Amino acid sequence: MMRGQVHRGRHLLCRVAWCDPATVIVGVIDPAGDEMILAIPNHPILPRSLGQPFNSDYNVVFSEGRIICIKEPFCKEAGDSCLLKVDSPSDVVFISQFDPLLQSVEWKDSDGKSQWSPPKDKRTPEQCKQSGNQNFQNKKYLAAERDYSSPIEQFGASKETLLHLLNRAEVFLRLERFNAAARDAQSVIDLLLGSSLSKEEQTWMEKGSMRKARAFEGLQRWKDAKEEYAKLNAQDGVRRCLKRIIEGATGKYDIVEMYRRSKETPNPRLQVGDYIGPIEVKEMPERGGGRGVIATKDINPGDLIMACSAFSIVYSSELPANQTDDKNQLISLRREIAYRLLDRPEDVPKIHNLYAGPSLASSSYRFDGQMEWPHHYPDPERIDGIVTYNVFAPGQLAFQQFEAAALFDRPSLTNHSCLPNAHWTMIGDVHMIRAIRPIAHGEEVTISYATGQTLKERSDLLKTYLGDCKCECQLCIEERSDGPEKNAHREELMQKIKDFEKNVSKVEIPSMISSIRRFGDDLEKTYGRHRTIKPQLFHVHQRISALQAQMGRMQGSIDAMLKALQCIGIKLANRDSALPIQNVSCIMGLDDIIPRMIHIAGCYRSLNDQKMKDAWLNAVKWTINTMLGAGDEMITELYGEYLTMYKLS
Repeated sequence: MMRGQVHRGRHLLCRVAWCDPATVIVGVIDPAGDEMILAIPNHPILPRSLGQPFNSDYNVVFSEGRIICIKEPFCKEAGDSCLLKVDSPSDVVFISQFDPLLQSVEWKDSDGKSQWSPPKDKRTPEQCKQSGNQNFQNKKYLAAERDYSSPIEQFGASKETLLHLLNRAEVFLRLERFNAAARDAQSVIDLLLGSSLSKEEQTWMEKGSMRKARAFEGLQRWKDAKEEYAKLNAQDGVRRCLKRIIEGATGKYDIVEMYRRSKETPNPRLQVGDYIGPIEVKEMPERGGGRGVIATKDINPGDLIMACSAFSIVYSSELPANQTDDKNQLISLRREIAYRLLDRPEDVPKIHNLYAGPSLASSSYRFDGQMEWPHHYPDPERIDGIVTYNVFAPGQLAFQQFEAAALFDRPSLTNHSCLPNAHWTMIGDVHMIRAIRPIAHGEEVTISYATGQTLKERSDLLKTYLGDCKCECQLCIEERSDGPEKNAHREELMQKIKDFEKNVSKVEIPSMISSIRRFGDDLEKTYGRHRTIKPQLFHVHQRISALQAQMGRMQGSIDAMLKALQCIGIKLANRDSALPIQNVSCIMGLDDIIPRMIHIAGCYRSLNDQKMKDAWLNAVKWTINTMLGAGDEMITELYGEYLTMYKLS
C-alpha cells in the first residue's frame, strides 16, 4: 500500500488479529500476511440508549479471525507498522467466511509462509441458538447477534435457521437496528408462507409479524406498522400508531401526558407523529445557511408550526462520569447519528442536506423528504459540520432537569432572530415550534438560538451558528446603534449590580431599593429614547418588585413587576380588559415570564382585588397556551409550587 494517500476506488481485505477496546485500535492482517493497525475511533457499535459499550462488546464485534473489508483505505506510517485510519463507519464492512467472494482468496499467516484459514464455528445450529438465548437474557445483545448469525451465514435463510432469524430480529430491535429487524422478520414470514402451518409454526409466524410491526414503528412508518398490528388484531399497537398518524396530520398532542412521561422516564425518548404546519423551505442567499422557513399562509399566535422527535439525542447521564462535558456529548452525538444512518441509509439525504458550514455545499431541502444525495452512507466530515451548526441543547422546562445534545432535521432549517416570531421548546426529545405573534403569508419563521441579556452575550453565543455574520434583528440593530461605549457601560453596570447583590446581607431593604433604583436610572441612560425593549432593566425592576413585596408594599411590587415585563417587550392592556397583556415576550422563556405573572396575581390577592387576580391568572393560562399549546392542567404541572406559595391554587 502507498503511504500517505487515500486509495480511491480500492478495497483492502483483512482479518482481525487483536483488538484494544480502550483505544478502539484493531490489529489486522491482510491475505499476504502483512500486519497493520486499524484505528476506528468513530465506529459506533451500540445505540446510546443502551449506554457505554463494554470491552467485551468490542471484543465480540472485532473478534480474532473475523474478516473485514476496508473501503478506500488511508495508510500512514506508525513506527514500524502501517496505520490504517477509517473515519466513516460505513467504510468497515464485515464479510462472512462463507461469502463466495472469499472462495479464491488465499490467506498467509503473519510469517508470510504458512497458510491461514478462517476459524470454523464448530457448534451446531442448536448450540448457537442456546448460546444466543443465554446472551440475550443477559442483555449481551452483540454476542447474541453473533451467535444467531453464525448458522445463518453458513446455511442461509432456511427452515433450519428460521428460529435464528426470528431471534436475531428481536436482537436487532433491542439494538435499534430497525431495518435489519424488519428484514429478518420478513425472511421468517416468507419461509412460512404458502404452506400449511402447524400450531408451533403459526406462533412463529405471529412473532415474525409482530417484530416486523415493531420495526416499522421504530422507523416511524406508522401506517405500515398499523397495518401489521391490525393483521395480528394487536389493538394496543393499532391505537398507538393511529395516535401517531393523527398527531402528524393535525398537530394535536397531549402535552400534559408527554410532559409527565418525560419527567417519569430517565433519558426520555418519546414517540410522536411528526407534524409540519403551513410552511416551506425557500432559498434565501442573504442568510448564512442560504435558506429559511417561510409561512405558506397566515399563522396566528399559539398555532403549532412544527413538532418533531429528535433524529438523534445523547443525554449526559448516558455517558461515563468523566465524559459528560459538552465536547464529549457532541462526539457521542456524532457517533449516534452515524449509527442510525448505517441502519437507515434512506435517511442520509435529509440529514446530509442540512447546513454543514460555509465550505460544504447543501442542496435544496424539502419537508416531504423527497431529496437526493450522491451517496447513501454517513460522511463523517459532513456530520461534524452538521452537528456544529445544528445541535440543540434542550432547555429546562420548569423542573424538567436533564442535559442533552440533540439533532433535529427539520427544526434545524429555522433561522435565528433575537426578536423571533416563534418560540421553541422541548418536551423530552420532542422539539415544538409555535407562533408567538401573527406571521403573515410569505414571512420568514424565526426562533431564538441565544437568550443572553446583553449584545455581547448574545453575539458570543451566536458565533458558533453565524460565524462572522451579525444578527440583523431589530434588537441587535438598536443595541449596535447605541454605540460601543454605552453597551460597554451597560455591561459594567450589570456587573456592579451583581456584585452589590452579593454583599447586601446587612443592608436595610429601603436602602437596597434606593441603590438598585440608582443603578436602574444609570442603565436607563444607556438606552436611546426610541428603545422599548430593555432586557437589562428587566432584572432591575423584578428585583425591586421582590423587595417591595418583602416590605408588604404590594402595589409598589406590582408596579415594578409591570415595568419589568414591559422591558422584555410585553405590552400591557387596559385595566378593564379581561386579559391584562396583549402579547407574549419574544426574548424570554416561560420560566422567566410565568413566575412573574403569578407574583402579580399573588399581590392582587393580598390586596383583595379579585378581578385583577383573575385577570393575571388568565394571562398565565393564555401565555402557556400560546407558547406550549397546553391548558389549565399544564399550569399546575409546571408551576403548582408557585401557585401554592402565593395561595392561588
